[in-house]
Amino acid sequence: MKSIHFLIAACLLAPAFAQAAIRFDALPLVADGDPPLRLKARGAPGIRFESSNSRVARVSGNRVRILRPGTARISASSANGSARPVSRTLTVGSRPQFLGSTLQAAPNLTFGPEAAPILDPISGQPTLVASGQTSCTFRNVGYINSFQAGSVVPGSGLIRSVRVRCGNNPALMQAVVMSGSPGLYGTALRTSQLFRPRANAITSVPVNLRVTRSLSGFTNVIDAVGLNVFGPGTMPLSDQGTSGTFASGSALLQHWYPIMRIGEPENGRAYNLDGVELLMQFEYIQIGSGVLR
Repeated sequence: MKSIHFLIAACLLAPAFAQAAIRFDALPLVADGDPPLRLKARGAPGIRFESSNSRVARVSGNRVRILRPGTARISASSANGSARPVSRTLTVGSRPQFLGSTLQAAPNLTFGPEAAPILDPISGQPTLVASGQTSCTFRNVGYINSFQAGSVVPGSGLIRSVRVRCGNNPALMQAVVMSGSPGLYGTALRTSQLFRPRANAITSVPVNLRVTRSLSGFTNVIDAVGLNVFGPGTMPLSDQGTSGTFASGSALLQHWYPIMRIGEPENGRAYNLDGVELLMQFEYIQIGSGVLR
């Protein structure tokens, strides 16, 4: 009988001793040089935070100070020990690099996806051809005699944001990560949310897209960053007036494709023209060594 009474009492008292559950969301990827990150957790009284690696990230109150690239486990626990500690991984990437267009040129082309720029095979002058499309994908290949990347990523990491400089009546857009071997980018892997940039201004948009640069034996896989454009509306393009001259610092080449959709290989219907710049810049954060092997 005593054992039965003890069992009943234990069952009635069990909820009173159950630990509160701390809810601590996953932490975003941050970059070296970023301002302190505010930590948020709930579900227990007097929550405090600790870092497993104070060389990478140092905690003070509910903020974590970013010190250098690397990883640290950030734990959240209750001050009176009434809750089970929960930890999350904080990854700190390298200082951001801003690649692609410098955004110094003004957008001066006013067509949308319905047209594609080419070099006329007879006159040798830039011209437009009807594309028969209401959407398209653009990317820069690079810039002549410039160390600035065009659209190819320098390593594995994250594209945290993109910036575009648009003229009148900008179309609906989204950033796109495409993959392939150097010079051939034919499969879209990831896209951002759709956004419509401000007219006659530079618009910055967070995208948080993973990118990869992988070297394995004879296989090189390097991602590139482009822009999907959905008409009606204009694209962020600038004719530098240097087509056919290959002037130092000018846009080496741009690629126009029918819209690239995730997992659908590009079918080779691309148009190319040098001297036209896609006015898109992307913020790249390298993670680790930046090269997967």
